[in-house]
Amino acid sequence: MTALAPATSVAHPPSRWVHAGLAASLAVAGITHCLLMPDHFAESTIFGLGFLAAGVAQLGLAGLVALRPGRIVYAAVVALSLTLMSLYAINVLVGLPFHGSADGAVVGEAHGDDGAAHDDETTPEETDDGAAHEETDGPAARADEDGHGEAGLVLGAGEPVDAVGAGTQVAQLAAIGFASVALRRSSRTRQGTP
Repeated sequence: MTALAPATSVAHPPSRWVHAGLAASLAVAGITHCLLMPDHFAESTIFGLGFLAAGVAQLGLAGLVALRPGRIVYAAVVALSLTLMSLYAINVLVGLPFHGSADGAVVGEAHGDDGAAHDDETTPEETDDGAAHEETDGPAARADEDGHGEAGLVLGAGEPVDAVGAGTQVAQLAAIGFASVALRRSSRTRQGTP
Protein backbone atom coordinates (compact mmCIF):
# COMPACT_ATOMS: atom_id res chain seq x y z
CA MET A 1 0.00 0.00 0.00
CA THR A 2 1.29 3.40 -0.91
CA ALA A 3 0.85 6.29 1.49
CA LEU A 4 0.21 9.63 -0.09
CA ALA A 5 2.17 12.50 1.34
CA PRO A 6 0.08 15.58 2.04
CA ALA A 7 0.55 18.33 -0.43
CA THR A 8 2.62 21.12 0.97
CA SER A 9 2.28 24.73 0.14
CA VAL A 10 3.90 27.85 1.38
CA ALA A 11 1.77 29.80 3.83
CA HIS A 12 1.11 33.31 2.59
CA PRO A 13 -0.22 36.28 4.47
CA PRO A 14 -3.28 37.88 2.91
CA SER A 15 -2.33 39.34 -0.44
CA ARG A 16 -2.64 42.95 -1.51
CA TRP A 17 -5.70 42.21 -3.63
CA VAL A 18 -7.50 40.75 -0.59
CA HIS A 19 -6.70 43.87 1.43
CA ALA A 20 -7.64 46.15 -1.47
CA GLY A 21 -10.94 44.33 -2.01
CA LEU A 22 -11.72 44.38 1.69
CA ALA A 23 -10.92 48.07 2.08
CA ALA A 24 -12.88 48.97 -1.07
CA SER A 25 -15.99 47.01 -0.10
CA LEU A 26 -15.95 48.56 3.39
CA ALA A 27 -15.48 52.04 1.91
CA VAL A 28 -18.42 51.59 -0.48
CA ALA A 29 -20.72 50.42 2.32
CA GLY A 30 -19.47 53.11 4.72
CA ILE A 31 -19.82 55.96 2.24
CA THR A 32 -23.31 54.76 1.30
CA HIS A 33 -24.36 54.70 4.97
CA CYS A 34 -22.98 58.23 5.45
CA LEU A 35 -24.73 59.56 2.34
CA LEU A 36 -28.07 58.09 3.43
CA MET A 37 -27.71 59.32 7.02
CA PRO A 38 -29.42 62.74 6.58
CA ASP A 39 -32.56 61.17 5.09
CA HIS A 40 -32.72 58.67 7.92
CA PHE A 41 -32.21 61.38 10.55
CA ALA A 42 -35.35 62.98 9.11
CA GLU A 43 -37.25 59.74 9.79
CA SER A 44 -35.86 59.03 13.25
CA THR A 45 -32.94 60.29 15.32
CA ILE A 46 -31.95 56.78 16.38
CA PHE A 47 -32.16 55.56 12.78
CA GLY A 48 -29.92 58.44 11.63
CA LEU A 49 -27.45 57.77 14.45
CA GLY A 50 -27.38 54.10 13.44
CA PHE A 51 -26.49 55.02 9.87
CA LEU A 52 -23.81 57.43 11.12
CA ALA A 53 -22.31 54.79 13.42
CA ALA A 54 -22.36 52.14 10.66
CA GLY A 55 -20.71 54.47 8.16
CA VAL A 56 -18.01 55.68 10.56
CA ALA A 57 -17.27 52.12 11.75
CA GLN A 58 -17.00 50.79 8.20
CA LEU A 59 -14.77 53.65 7.06
CA GLY A 60 -12.62 53.23 10.18
CA LEU A 61 -12.24 49.52 9.51
CA ALA A 62 -11.34 50.27 5.89
CA GLY A 63 -8.57 52.54 7.17
CA LEU A 64 -7.34 49.87 9.58
CA VAL A 65 -7.29 47.28 6.79
CA ALA A 66 -5.17 49.65 4.69
CA LEU A 67 -2.81 50.72 7.50
CA ARG A 68 -2.69 47.99 10.20
CA PRO A 69 -4.42 44.81 9.06
CA GLY A 70 -4.68 41.93 11.48
CA ARG A 71 -6.86 39.13 12.77
CA ILE A 72 -8.80 41.36 15.17
CA VAL A 73 -9.59 43.79 12.35
CA TYR A 74 -10.75 40.97 10.06
CA ALA A 75 -12.92 39.50 12.82
CA ALA A 76 -14.41 42.95 13.51
CA VAL A 77 -15.26 43.32 9.81
CA VAL A 78 -17.12 40.00 9.82
CA ALA A 79 -18.96 40.79 13.07
CA LEU A 80 -19.99 44.30 12.00
CA SER A 81 -21.06 43.22 8.52
CA LEU A 82 -23.13 40.31 9.83
CA THR A 83 -24.78 42.59 12.40
CA LEU A 84 -25.67 45.25 9.82
CA MET A 85 -26.93 42.67 7.33
CA SER A 86 -29.10 41.10 10.04
CA LEU A 87 -30.57 44.49 10.99
CA TYR A 88 -31.31 45.19 7.33
CA ALA A 89 -33.02 41.81 6.91
CA ILE A 90 -35.18 42.48 9.98
CA ASN A 91 -36.01 45.97 8.67
CA VAL A 92 -37.06 44.52 5.31
CA LEU A 93 -39.05 41.58 6.66
CA VAL A 94 -40.83 43.06 9.70
CA GLY A 95 -39.61 46.64 10.11
CA LEU A 96 -37.63 48.19 12.93
CA PRO A 97 -39.57 49.76 15.81
CA PHE A 98 -37.76 53.11 15.56
CA HIS A 99 -38.04 53.37 11.76
CA GLY A 100 -40.86 55.74 10.88
CA SER A 101 -42.09 53.99 7.74
CA ALA A 102 -42.34 50.66 9.55
CA ASP A 103 -45.40 51.85 11.49
CA GLY A 104 -46.86 54.05 8.76
CA ALA A 105 -46.43 57.33 10.66
CA VAL A 106 -43.98 58.98 8.29
CA VAL A 107 -45.73 57.63 5.21
CA GLY A 108 -49.08 58.91 6.49
CA GLU A 109 -47.65 62.33 7.26
CA ALA A 110 -46.08 62.55 3.81
CA HIS A 111 -49.49 61.88 2.23
CA GLY A 112 -51.23 64.43 4.44
CA ASP A 113 -53.50 62.05 6.34
CA ASP A 114 -53.62 60.78 9.89
CA GLY A 115 -51.04 58.01 9.41
CA ALA A 116 -53.63 55.28 9.87
CA ALA A 117 -52.86 51.85 8.51
CA HIS A 118 -53.72 51.38 4.85
CA ASP A 119 -54.45 48.37 2.72
CA ASP A 120 -51.23 46.96 1.28
CA GLU A 121 -52.97 45.96 -1.94
CA THR A 122 -52.97 48.33 -4.88
CA THR A 123 -56.54 47.71 -6.04
CA PRO A 124 -58.65 50.25 -7.93
CA GLU A 125 -61.28 52.04 -5.85
CA GLU A 126 -64.48 53.65 -7.03
CA THR A 127 -64.86 57.42 -6.61
CA ASP A 128 -68.14 59.30 -6.33
CA ASP A 129 -68.29 59.73 -10.10
CA GLY A 130 -67.88 55.98 -10.69
CA ALA A 131 -64.34 56.23 -12.13
CA ALA A 132 -61.68 53.87 -10.86
CA HIS A 133 -58.34 55.11 -9.51
CA GLU A 134 -55.31 53.27 -8.17
CA GLU A 135 -54.60 53.11 -4.45
CA THR A 136 -51.28 54.92 -3.85
CA ASP A 137 -50.69 54.26 -0.17
CA GLY A 138 -49.59 50.60 -0.36
CA PRO A 139 -45.89 49.82 0.10
CA ALA A 140 -45.41 48.80 -3.54
CA ALA A 141 -46.93 52.06 -4.78
CA ARG A 142 -45.26 54.59 -2.43
CA ALA A 143 -43.45 57.48 -4.06
CA ASP A 144 -39.70 57.57 -3.62
CA GLU A 145 -39.40 61.18 -2.44
CA ASP A 146 -35.97 60.97 -0.80
CA GLY A 147 -34.36 58.50 -3.20
CA HIS A 148 -34.24 55.64 -0.71
CA GLY A 149 -36.44 53.29 1.18
CA GLU A 150 -39.91 53.94 -0.21
CA ALA A 151 -39.78 52.31 -3.66
CA GLY A 152 -38.44 48.89 -4.40
CA LEU A 153 -39.10 45.21 -4.05
CA VAL A 154 -41.46 44.49 -1.16
CA LEU A 155 -40.39 41.29 0.62
CA GLY A 156 -42.15 41.76 3.93
CA ALA A 157 -43.92 44.26 6.13
CA GLY A 158 -40.87 46.51 6.46
CA GLU A 159 -38.87 48.71 4.12
CA PRO A 160 -38.84 47.75 0.42
CA VAL A 161 -35.50 46.63 -1.02
CA ASP A 162 -34.15 49.23 -3.43
CA ALA A 163 -30.98 49.32 -5.52
CA VAL A 164 -29.05 51.29 -2.88
CA GLY A 165 -29.98 48.86 -0.10
CA ALA A 166 -29.18 45.83 -2.23
CA GLY A 167 -25.86 47.34 -3.33
CA THR A 168 -24.87 48.03 0.27
CA GLN A 169 -25.66 44.43 1.20
CA VAL A 170 -23.52 43.17 -1.70
CA ALA A 171 -20.63 45.36 -0.51
CA GLN A 172 -21.00 44.03 3.06
CA LEU A 173 -21.18 40.44 1.80
CA ALA A 174 -18.01 41.04 -0.22
CA ALA A 175 -16.34 42.44 2.91
CA ILE A 176 -17.24 39.24 4.78
CA GLY A 177 -15.76 37.16 1.97
CA PHE A 178 -12.51 39.13 1.80
CA ALA A 179 -12.18 39.20 5.60
CA SER A 180 -12.75 35.43 5.78
CA VAL A 181 -10.00 34.83 3.22
CA ALA A 182 -7.68 37.16 5.13
CA LEU A 183 -8.48 35.43 8.44
CA ARG A 184 -7.82 32.01 6.96
CA ARG A 185 -4.54 33.06 5.41
CA SER A 186 -3.35 34.90 8.50
CA SER A 187 -4.16 31.93 10.76
CA ARG A 188 -2.14 29.64 8.48
CA THR A 189 0.78 32.04 8.59
CA ARG A 190 0.51 32.42 12.36
CA GLN A 191 0.44 28.66 12.96
CA GLY A 192 3.12 28.06 10.37
CA THR A 193 1.01 25.42 8.65
CA PRO A 194 0.45 25.17 4.93
